[in-house]
Amino acid sequence: MVKKKNINDAVEILHRKFIKDRPDRISSLETERVNAEVAKIIHDLRKDAGLNQKELAVLVGTTQSAISRLEDADYEGHSLSMLNRIAKALNHRLTVFMIPRNQKGPAFDTFIKRSSKRSDRHMVSPSGNSPKNRP
Repeated sequence: MVKKKNINDAVEILHRKFIKDRPDRISSLETERVNAEVAKIIHDLRKDAGLNQKELAVLVGTTQSAISRLEDADYEGHSLSMLNRIAKALNHRLTVFMIPRNQKGPAFDTFIKRSSKRSDRHMVSPSGNSPKNRP
């Protein structure tokens, strides 16, 4: 008789109940994680630069409300063009990195190690991990 392991972690319980083995939900979760991380990166870079949303908007050539939308975790309209303009205004370079869905992370980990020499601390992966919040 195999004993079932008791799960006390609320996130794990919810994941098993609503997401596990449901490709549509997994895909949606990955998309939301990326959207939230992109919003956080924009917010963190802006704050690190000592700018408010209006000041960044002037540098980028857009409105304060557009910057506000881009910093909203629920916003789904991030364009590479706008992200590149924000990166340039904040003296950063935009990098896009893709890995196969079934790959767990070693390629991203290798990329992080190579990139950390350039102090690229604001990166995002489909798993939602960035160098700042990696275990």
